[in-house]
Amino acid sequence: MSEDIKEALAGYKRRTLPATSVKAAVLVPVIIGGCGAEILFTKRPVMLNAHGGEVSFPGGVCEPEDANLEETALRETFEEVGIKREQISIIGALDDQLSKAGFRVTPFVGLISRPFNMTVSPDEVDRVYKVPVAYFTDTRTSWTERWVRQGEVRTVYFHRYDDDIIWGLTAKFVDNFLRCIKALDI
Repeated sequence: MSEDIKEALAGYKRRTLPATSVKAAVLVPVIIGGCGAEILFTKRPVMLNAHGGEVSFPGGVCEPEDANLEETALRETFEEVGIKREQISIIGALDDQLSKAGFRVTPFVGLISRPFNMTVSPDEVDRVYKVPVAYFTDTRTSWTERWVRQGEVRTVYFHRYDDDIIWGLTAKFVDNFLRCIKALDI
C-alpha cells in the first residue's frame, strides 16, 4: 500500500503559490499498518492564541535555521509529537494554500515507519489520534460550505470525527490527499 501511495503522489502535479512574507509547512503523517492507511492528527490546546482547540497537522513557520520547507515540516513534527525525522519518509507535497493570516503553507506527505514513539509537547498538543483514510470517504461525515471573507467567496472543507470537527486548511489538505490517491483501494 505504501508503494501505491508513493506512486500516486509521484505523478501529482501540485499547485504552488507565489512566495509570501511568511512561509509555513505542515506534515500530513500517513501510517501504514494492519488496519490500512491512517492519518495522524493533533488537537491543539484550547489555551493557545493561534488555532486553540483546533485539529491540525504538525507544522509551523519556516525558521532561519530550516534549509527548506520540508525541513520545517520535519522539525515541527519532532517538536510537537516527538517523531524523529529518520522515521518519516517524505513522499510528496500537496497544493500550497494561503492561511487566513496570509502565510503560504506547503503540506508534505510523510509515511511514518512502525514502530514509532511519540513524545507529545503539552504546550503545543492536547492530544494525538489516528483516523483511517477510508473514514474520509463517508459522505455523511464530510461536507463543504461557501463562506465570504473580505469579499471573496471560498469553499471551506469539513470532516466530523467523533466529537471533533476537522476544518479549514487541515480538511483541505485531507481532501487534496484523497484526490491524489482516489484510484487506490484504501
